[in-house]
This record gives sequence, C-alpha cells and structure tokens, in this order.
Amino acid sequence: MIFQTIEVDYYQNRQKVIGYILQQKPKYNLDKALELYQEAWLRYLNTVASNPEFELTALPSTYLIGIVKNLFKEESRLKRVETLEDKLLELFPNEDILLEKQEKEQQILMMEKELNSLTERCKEVIGLFYFEGKSHQEIIGLLGYSSQEVSRNTLNRCIDALRKRMRI
Repeated sequence: MIFQTIEVDYYQNRQKVIGYILQQKPKYNLDKALELYQEAWLRYLNTVASNPEFELTALPSTYLIGIVKNLFKEESRLKRVETLEDKLLELFPNEDILLEKQEKEQQILMMEKELNSLTERCKEVIGLFYFEGKSHQEIIGLLGYSSQEVSRNTLNRCIDALRKRMRI
C-alpha cells in the first residue's frame, strides 16, 4: 500500500515540478528536468525515511520545488568553482598551485574566502573584469572612474592585495 501511495505522489507532482524547472531554466531539456525532479524526489524520500517525526507542512509539490531550488544553488556553486579554477589559472599562470585535485579544491576555497575578504570596491572591479568579462572602458562607465588607467591601477592593486592575502 505504501509503495502505491509513493508512486501516486511521484506522478501527481512530477508535471508541476518539471514545469517549474523548465520555466526557471529554459535551456534545460526534458531529460535534464526529469533528472532534477528524480533527484529532488529521492531527497524527499530520504528525508521522510530518515526522520520518523518529519511532518510535511506544505504541499508535496511545494516541498519538492524547494529541494529543486537547493539543487539549482548547488549546481550554481559547482559552476562557480569551475569558473574560479579557470580564473585562478588566468590570474596565476606561472604558479604551480593547482597540481592535485585536493590542492585545487583547497586553493579554490581559499580564493573564495580571500575574495570575500577584499574591499567592496576590489570585489566589484575583479568581478566585473574577470567574471563578467567587462573591459576597462566599460568599468569606467559602471564605477565612475576617470580613465582606463585608474581602472587598470585599481584592478592591479586589488590583484596584488589578493596575491598578498593568498601568500603567492
């Protein structure tokens, strides 16, 4: 009986949650959306099975969409880590800091921590230049600098501060 209930719940919520996924991520195809739904469903079942006192206070579809949102965040974080790896290689091409996978992960976590500890201005400049691919000319307009030279100098000071913090 319980398996029949689980199967009914699975199919009752599938269309709504997959619709939400495809609405939020238009580049996803149906297979990717179904994969995400199944991962959310497994996490939901795991929560129910591992916590006998678990009480659902919302519709199952609402709860599943919440899980999907967390999966989106996890996916985004993984992409950010991959992007950080690429940016580290750009920033420090001659440094031998990314040899082993474990070293890579530690370096990325350290880079993320140190980036977050920079001044807001430095985070802004580094983000615009390296992560958004803005030119110094565009940065002038966005941040109100007087010239490209000021933009370049600010970026170089911020990169130097980052290198110093990372002791590279």
